[in-house]
Amino acid sequence: MATSNYYIRFRKPPPTSCRLDQPFTVVWDIESDLGDYAYELPLTLTCQTTDRDIQVHLLPQDTKSPLKAGTWDYVPYRGGGIVTRLALTTNEKPHMAKKKRSPAKTTSGSLNVQLVLSVAPAYRDPQSAEHPIWTNSYLTSHGDSHWIIGLASVPIALALSTSASTPSLTSADQVQRFLKAGSKIMHLCEDNEETIARHVWDCGLALCCYLDKEKASLSCKRVIELGSGTGLVGIYAAHVLQPTSVYLTDLPDAMAILEQNARLNPPSDKKKTKIHTKVLSWGPLRDDGADDEQESTAADWQQITAVRPFDLVLLADVLYNQTSHDILLDTLEWLSVDSTTKVILAYKQRNPDERVFFDKARARQFECSLLPFGPSPSVYEIYSLTKKQTPSI
Repeated sequence: MATSNYYIRFRKPPPTSCRLDQPFTVVWDIESDLGDYAYELPLTLTCQTTDRDIQVHLLPQDTKSPLKAGTWDYVPYRGGGIVTRLALTTNEKPHMAKKKRSPAKTTSGSLNVQLVLSVAPAYRDPQSAEHPIWTNSYLTSHGDSHWIIGLASVPIALALSTSASTPSLTSADQVQRFLKAGSKIMHLCEDNEETIARHVWDCGLALCCYLDKEKASLSCKRVIELGSGTGLVGIYAAHVLQPTSVYLTDLPDAMAILEQNARLNPPSDKKKTKIHTKVLSWGPLRDDGADDEQESTAADWQQITAVRPFDLVLLADVLYNQTSHDILLDTLEWLSVDSTTKVILAYKQRNPDERVFFDKARARQFECSLLPFGPSPSVYEIYSLTKKQTPSI
């Protein structure tokens, strides 16, 4: 059975701030990367916080049933998600909690803390460990070869005194995923609402795994990612490959989250590796200025042109829109100055017609090679594309 991923998601995330012991409600679900499939089997999650002194206390859904606390039990096909009511508590007395914490962890009597959801130990495959890249992610014990990808809230400003004024509860509009990049833990933000550009797709995870596995053989100075979205793959490459420069590119709609994630996850050696975020729409740059999006990319286009040739071009989950195949290939030809530029593409078939891309690439003199990756069978395919050398006359 092919291994695939399901993601824990908040339909209603925790609030951005609350008081100690203040009840709030979250709504959550488990579904595929595009939200088109729900996980089909029951299981239970565990919820912890990023601070060992702060605990998650489950509460009844309403005051009419005060003896029955909520759970993190997942019920498949429950429309609208699972509603869980909870509060953040501590065993310490509130006035002692503030004294014991270092000044760096408190601001005006508050603490930044995150909720972290993962599969409960009883539902984890006993023959498998935590995912090697994604923290808090496990194969289930159902024997279905599905990874359940863990989830974290964005930091919650938690007022440590129960006598503090009660904050109004405003749900966050983002969540985070944690992943290991060498010795560092990356915190990757994604929008909570369903979007194309601003959340994690399956092939981003697959390509990170490939880069980690092959990092010793991928010697490169200049790296560019096309269609970066959250910036997951490019930022991960900056950490594990340690090139001189990494360019994260996408349309204007993705720039805010690209820049946010680049700031959150700077390379360990910022003098050695620089991360740049640039607007780059695919296809040839027009000179007539008729297209606002193209006009906005002119300066970035010129900067990227000056950097060529790139050693490595990264692509993940970019073939779903067949109408963009030709302009994507235009851009790959522009970036592939010669056969020294290597393109690595992570692909998951969502429609058989997408595979026409590889025929078009070969027609443009790209060598397309399927690379060995992971267990077989796999829903992910990793390809290497290199431009064939044009014979000199």
